[in-house]
Amino acid sequence: QVPVYRHLGPWAQPFTPAELDLLAKSSRFLTIERRPPDSPDDAAEESFFATARSLKERNPGMTLLMYWNAFILRSPWVEGYDPAWNLKDVRGQDIIKFGRVPRPDLSLPPVREWWSEVVARSLREAPFDGIFADALPQVLTPSLPRQVGQAKARQVVEGLAKMLAMTRRKIGNARILLANGLRASDYRALLDWDSLSGLLIEHFGAFG
Repeated sequence: QVPVYRHLGPWAQPFTPAELDLLAKSSRFLTIERRPPDSPDDAAEESFFATARSLKERNPGMTLLMYWNAFILRSPWVEGYDPAWNLKDVRGQDIIKFGRVPRPDLSLPPVREWWSEVVARSLREAPFDGIFADALPQVLTPSLPRQVGQAKARQVVEGLAKMLAMTRRKIGNARILLANGLRASDYRALLDWDSLSGLLIEHFGAFG
């Protein structure tokens, strides 16, 4: 039997008991995302945590990760985030992804504290085995220095490494910190970051 890793995006409706049964029975390794903040009440934080508890109750042996984006503020966990922490380009304008979503400035200590504390609190509240940290290559991409300048880009990369190390200290060595990740041949420097448990290969040869 080939092990299958499942990654579910924000779901349109709450999972039914039958869907939870199926996911728990057929998944040994699963990442789930919290629904967007403009969804109905069932998208509330506690409902997300309850979904994690329900899955683990059905299959205590499954590995369950929480999705958390490291460089795109697309997650609903914006409580406590200060818009003044948005990353700026060389003209002082917010850097926007997808035409509407800002990027956090990882060089700022308050951003790293906020991001890592969301992880630590979530893992205290729900039986996640760790997190899936997304978008690491977007911090290391050659386009970032063109947007923010060479010095600022170095600070942002250093900030990412510090943020992940801080997160590791808060959650302990027994929890998983899986990250996206690698391409076919790019971003190999991430393999040397001790805070990470592993790296996902995304896009394969599409970007190098």
